[in-house]
Amino acid sequence: MGKVVLAILFAFSPAFSQITTLNLGTQGRNADFSNLSFTRPVTVGTSLPTTCQMGQLFFNSAAAAGSNLFGCTAPNTWTLQGGTSSGAVGSGGGTPGAGAALFTPSSLTFGAQTVGTTAPSQAIVFSNSGTGPISISSVSLSGANSLDFSTSNNCGSSVAVGASCTIAVSLTPSVAGTEAATLTVTDNTATSPHSLSLSGTGTAVASTSGATVTPADATTSAGAPLTLTANKAVTWSLTPGSVGSIAPNGTSVVYTPPSTLPVQNARAGCMVAPNDSVYNTRIDALPVHPSSSTWVTSLLNPIVFLPSWGLNVIDNTVAQTPMFFYYTTAQNGNFQIAAWPNRKREGGAFPVDGNNDHHMVSLNRQTCQFYETYQEGDPNAVCASCNASSGLKYSSTNYAQPGGGTTDAAGLPLSPLTVHLSEIKAGVINHAMRFTLCTGCIYAGTHLWPATGSNGSTNQSAPPMGARFRLKSSLVPSGVFSVNLTSGGSGYTTSPRVTFTGCQTAPSATAMITGGSVTSVVLNSAGSGCTSPTISFGGPGSGAAGTATVFSSTAQVFLNALARYGMIVADNGTSGQIEVDSNTNQDTTVTAAMSEIANAKLGAPYFEVVDESSLILSPSSSQVNPNNGYVTPVSYAAVTATDGSGNQTTVPIALQPVIVGVPYTTMAVQAGMSGYQLSAWVNGSSNQSVTWSLASGVGTVTPAGVYTPPATLTAQSSAVLTATAAADPNATTNVYLTVIPTGANPANSIRIDVGNPNGPYTDSGGNVWLPDTLGFETGPYAQLNEGYPSGLWGNIPDPVLYQSFNYTYGDDITYGPFIVPNGNYKIGFVLGRGSCSGTYVESTVYGNGLIWGPMLLESQGQIGSHFDLGKATNFVCRTPYTQFIPAKVTDNLLYATVRTVGGSGSHTSPILNALEILPDTTAPYLTIDTQQVTTVTANAVVQL
Repeated sequence: MGKVVLAILFAFSPAFSQITTLNLGTQGRNADFSNLSFTRPVTVGTSLPTTCQMGQLFFNSAAAAGSNLFGCTAPNTWTLQGGTSSGAVGSGGGTPGAGAALFTPSSLTFGAQTVGTTAPSQAIVFSNSGTGPISISSVSLSGANSLDFSTSNNCGSSVAVGASCTIAVSLTPSVAGTEAATLTVTDNTATSPHSLSLSGTGTAVASTSGATVTPADATTSAGAPLTLTANKAVTWSLTPGSVGSIAPNGTSVVYTPPSTLPVQNARAGCMVAPNDSVYNTRIDALPVHPSSSTWVTSLLNPIVFLPSWGLNVIDNTVAQTPMFFYYTTAQNGNFQIAAWPNRKREGGAFPVDGNNDHHMVSLNRQTCQFYETYQEGDPNAVCASCNASSGLKYSSTNYAQPGGGTTDAAGLPLSPLTVHLSEIKAGVINHAMRFTLCTGCIYAGTHLWPATGSNGSTNQSAPPMGARFRLKSSLVPSGVFSVNLTSGGSGYTTSPRVTFTGCQTAPSATAMITGGSVTSVVLNSAGSGCTSPTISFGGPGSGAAGTATVFSSTAQVFLNALARYGMIVADNGTSGQIEVDSNTNQDTTVTAAMSEIANAKLGAPYFEVVDESSLILSPSSSQVNPNNGYVTPVSYAAVTATDGSGNQTTVPIALQPVIVGVPYTTMAVQAGMSGYQLSAWVNGSSNQSVTWSLASGVGTVTPAGVYTPPATLTAQSSAVLTATAAADPNATTNVYLTVIPTGANPANSIRIDVGNPNGPYTDSGGNVWLPDTLGFETGPYAQLNEGYPSGLWGNIPDPVLYQSFNYTYGDDITYGPFIVPNGNYKIGFVLGRGSCSGTYVESTVYGNGLIWGPMLLESQGQIGSHFDLGKATNFVCRTPYTQFIPAKVTDNLLYATVRTVGGSGSHTSPILNALEILPDTTAPYLTIDTQQVTTVTANAVVQL
């Protein structure tokens, strides 16, 4: 192993015009470096921080000369560097002394809670007000009902001076009546152990006149029998329309579902709400709401699609974190929180500024449990124990409506209403969408099922939260949308006949004439099934011509869903904004379709509000009443127990289909790459086997999932690979590959002209830069081009690379995954600030405090550079700069990310002009990050 030399420079300006050399062994105790521009990687202060990462240094300005420099020699352990004592100061920081523990509050009481159900967690803050660290040996429960209480905590093994940690306590009463226990923390303080009393009250389950059937929340997988049991003699029946069969046996019944089941909405191998939930049920046959004509006017703008948050696919290895919420205290409890680098979060993985939304959604692919948080990591000034503003967790098979709030204003879950890439690529969206209206466009006085909360204004002419809009049937997605007249012709004495070809059902239109010429064409009906339709005009007269506009097949996927399933008012925001998954940006065909719909300007006249009241079975359940009279839910099951007095108890059964999950929907691979092993998993069956096949495109794949692209390609191509479950041949999922030609200089390089989707560019060195059509994941962004007027970028090599670029509205940009050979790489981030003249300042450029400023350049789970383009180019506009970072690939997958950096009430908005991925035959290397200013917070990980 080579030697690592650490050099510490204290400089007074970015140019390092002055260097101050300090002898830290003899330096006086009152030295103050707080005003210096650069004190990396040393932190200055009077008391050691609670946590640290190995390699971090701390200058203790209150310590005696020769005993003032400490190094972090192990996680959260400071060691004196030099002086007469070089032993560890203590895990968790602090100086030798006596800790003093304090509980806040001093006792904890839970309200009445039904036996067998769990009360929301409450927080206890354990603080150290002493002069030395507290070492914790145990956190335990004792007392008569200790088994009914449970705890989790983030205290670790020590609490530093002035620091605190949180202990989460929950109660699940097993008996009716008073519950009591004692929480005890044993530590190294003189007053240890420290105890706190816990109490609560268990209430009996409300009795009903009908039978009690268990399990009450029933779920089973395709083909898997389920036994239901009643507490008294009953007659069993299957609700009409239910799939499957029953076999009664006295007070028990065995329900058996079909061996294969469809799935309306799936993510990562998990269903997203049961098939017969309101979110997954068609509403195109429902009647129009009586207030539709009034409410629909609140749709002030045409609809647009806004990529907002992605999905973090996690598993059981992710630890549970006690979460305490400011708004949704009923949801307090343990959450799995996705950690960097595998972390997708609205507004970037790291920023926590309160001026911008930061939703995060995670899904445990093994348990199919969803976790949703809002403003996670943003401490609330009036809630010391809170670590997020709001949160919600729920099972994929859950019917129960949220109680106590969620992460949006309507009290709805996010995932069932979020459109994602895999379903668009599959050609059908079988669920409702979520959209926002302006605050004044929503009536806060009530809400409509399935919403569970209200927000908005006092405008009683506006729709409430939960109102469901659908696209009117007059707009047929596959029909002609408009006619563009290219020539009016002449000699028309009467309106000529308008004829369309290329449609399964021909549209109808009327030609308007003035002075013998056709001046416009009015569509009377759109027709349907139109593919490249043409238009012609009859006589008398001649010369009239026009073109018929139809929506692309991908745009039709969105529009069909809006007509069949509609969109639900779910939050305050911009009027008409439909929020979709950020992975929709990974496919340029999808982003083009979303732009196509936005350009069609589909506003209020194209929509109506439906009356969903007939679908309600219970306000506390998302399950659709199967006897609603308008629509039959997809693949549902419910068993009814009828006692001797005719009382009925009906238990819905959430049916889990066999579903195949894959890590990535889209991937990019170079021609000539050796075989790559694909991966998949299966839910709904213990049989995890899948068989892979090539559905279309280039290359080959073995049944075991080894894909090999062609040896060479002259142009970009594609392949669709299908994984089929052995447990159910109808359960399949696709992986969409983009196969690119082999790059050169060096061999197997990948170069992308970011922001240019039109075609490849060959630079002055003969290198080919691919068009920006491989896709990337980010939130809202702008694709900019400064190619006019010529010479705008001055006399620089290859200005084409800098003229086009992507600029985000405050979110991370991730390219990949790329399937590449294992080895070392250099990632080049090609940058230049456009859309300005002269010099610029890092000031607010958009609302919500977004600024031009620093970026984190990352690959393979490592921050390779804390980079500020302004400082690198002296803030001169249109000045090129390429920053390289190293990357090591060990699993054939490579990604490159530009991450936004948080500030005080703000965060930055990354930019990227081009990207190059270059194989590097040299050994892995370390480089000095001259712009890094390291800040370490509790439980954070910092890459040095």
